[in-house]
Amino acid sequence: LANIKIALVDELFHHNKPVLTGIDNYSLYCFLLECEDKRDGDTWGINLLEAVETGFNPDQGIADNAKGIEAGAKIACPNVLYSKDNFHIVKDLQDMKRFFANKLKSAESKFLELQTKMDKAKLKGTGNKLSSKYNSVLKQLNLYEYLYKNISILVSWFRFDVIYKAGSDPKIREELYDFVVEEFEKLSKLHPHRLKEICASLRNQKEALLAFTKRMEVGFAELAAKYKCSLSTVWKICELSKYNYDNQKYQSEIKQIYSIFKGRFYDIQSNVKEIMNSISSSSSLVENFNSRLSGRFFIHRYIGNGYLDL
Repeated sequence: LANIKIALVDELFHHNKPVLTGIDNYSLYCFLLECEDKRDGDTWGINLLEAVETGFNPDQGIADNAKGIEAGAKIACPNVLYSKDNFHIVKDLQDMKRFFANKLKSAESKFLELQTKMDKAKLKGTGNKLSSKYNSVLKQLNLYEYLYKNISILVSWFRFDVIYKAGSDPKIREELYDFVVEEFEKLSKLHPHRLKEICASLRNQKEALLAFTKRMEVGFAELAAKYKCSLSTVWKICELSKYNYDNQKYQSEIKQIYSIFKGRFYDIQSNVKEIMNSISSSSSLVENFNSRLSGRFFIHRYIGNGYLDL
């Protein structure tokens, strides 16, 4: 198991018992598949320690927000960089955005329906009877328009400027991360449902969600020393890699960087991309693996846990 550099771990259930799963990010080799009675930190720690005895010592471990996995990883592999899977938080943000989009559509429908009734009532001279309800519905419409507009912007910033691999240096990402959380907290005062929960998740997961940037920083620092340039320049190449070649921002800024490296530019650009590709920020592959296991478990459910022993 010494060849595993990035370990992806997850849990699924069979007959209400947790099955602890682990695969290698590159080869998809399954190094852990164990049915247990619990999924706490000690249980995960014991299973991972058994893997350590056979050479398991990855550079990075990635999992979802399960506390048992994180606690077990600290017991068995205290020196391994543990990252939270970015897919789950993005999914939560997208679900929240969809929730407010539906709320906005519902508010628009109610307003249009009441607007029609209001117009008819005005023709009869009884519009004042609906004025109170009309103002209330209009206020709700304005609220959901404001919430949805701001949530859409914040979710986009978080996805493409904070946790997207092609981006700014860790310090800028951390500042933007804090800013996004602060803005979500302001919105949660207007509408606590969904927003309050998201704010708590973002506050608790900051370090783990941004852990992949630390590994990128190490690789970029080595590149900066090799090419005798500043670390910020290497991060700028990383950030610009998310733009299309014909993008105006890319064209204007890449010229300045090209003038620094001349003919060596394409070499360092290639090295930056290699480092980015070597680092993962998602455990989606183990999620996919477990989705295929679940179907197999369901087919053999009548056998019970004896099937897993087999």
